[in-house]
Amino acid sequence: KNKLFANLYGKPVIQYSTDLFTKMGFDIVIPVNIEFITEMKKIFSQYRNVKIIQGGATRQKSVYKGLVELQNCDYVIIHDGARPLITQDIVEKCINRVFEKKAVITAVKTTDTIKTADISQKILSTPNRDNLINVQTPQIFDYNLILEAHKQNADKSLTDDACLVEKSGHAVYYIEGKYSNIKITNPIDLDYAKLLMEKI
Repeated sequence: KNKLFANLYGKPVIQYSTDLFTKMGFDIVIPVNIEFITEMKKIFSQYRNVKIIQGGATRQKSVYKGLVELQNCDYVIIHDGARPLITQDIVEKCINRVFEKKAVITAVKTTDTIKTADISQKILSTPNRDNLINVQTPQIFDYNLILEAHKQNADKSLTDDACLVEKSGHAVYYIEGKYSNIKITNPIDLDYAKLLMEKI
């Protein structure tokens, strides 16, 4: 089943971040695989500021469809619905910086040693950990900047919206996120999220 619908203390995972952005007064567009549109609409049937649309074949195409859906927008916040523990202070830190920088993401310092390897599992190099960060969401952009970056890179398949902005030649900056802002990917992540929720 789609991880966005996984039960986390009685609520679907995606409802946590949506509730936060709703509380902060934002209009929300959620691109969804056609297979899950009915269930998603059911979850948010009572939300006046949430619009559910059919997503694309890839994450990148889904985000683009969401961007096109927006109107009269100066800045856009892109967030992964599988990150339920995002906090208002992190969102506000991004917003405060985006007015100057136009492209701001959330990240934390890498704590593991990272190595590059080839297809035969041979270690090739060990990058300096001091220069490495783990990227999270939210990512906030000037609307026209991110829309144009998507148009310019429509033929590529990138996993991160900031990559598209980088490819278009514009600098991207980051604010310090939180290690608790985890992404629900595997069943064990739900258990970890529950532990974190008890502490924060």
